[in-house]
Amino acid sequence: MDFWSEKYLNMMMSGGNQKFLDFLLQHEEYSPEMTIKEKYHTRAAHLWRDKLSVESKGEVWNESLSPAMNVPLFVHQKVQKNSDSNFFNNRIEGFGSLREEWNNRIFPEASSSFTRGWNILSSAAVRFASVAGEKISQTSQELNDNVLVPTTQRIRESTLGCQ
Repeated sequence: MDFWSEKYLNMMMSGGNQKFLDFLLQHEEYSPEMTIKEKYHTRAAHLWRDKLSVESKGEVWNESLSPAMNVPLFVHQKVQKNSDSNFFNNRIEGFGSLREEWNNRIFPEASSSFTRGWNILSSAAVRFASVAGEKISQTSQELNDNVLVPTTQRIRESTLGCQ
């Protein structure tokens, strides 16, 4: 993920695995035997998403008024797991996942390209500032050695000669 919006930062701070599990345990449709995919597609999971979304805006959430109450209850069916199943088919599409939002973006590459370009530019600026600092230090030392010190000595000599 290349960026975090304030909304998703608030959702991440309000959520968490343990809080989600505690929430699921309060709902009868949840079963510990559920796969990750099943768990994240229950009514309880939809309610949790709605709760995080509402509370991340600083509003008070009410479960009975949540639009997620219209999601049908999930009925868990025990299925024998196939050891050959592809692990990536069961990846989490849970809270904080921006998959749908990213798919809907017109230029998803633009953000990462901009970030990479900005990093290159800032690195070059740091190098430039470092070289410039060294040049300024060198020039001021030369100015001191070749102009200020001799001028000061001449002024002292001429002043001393007048007395």
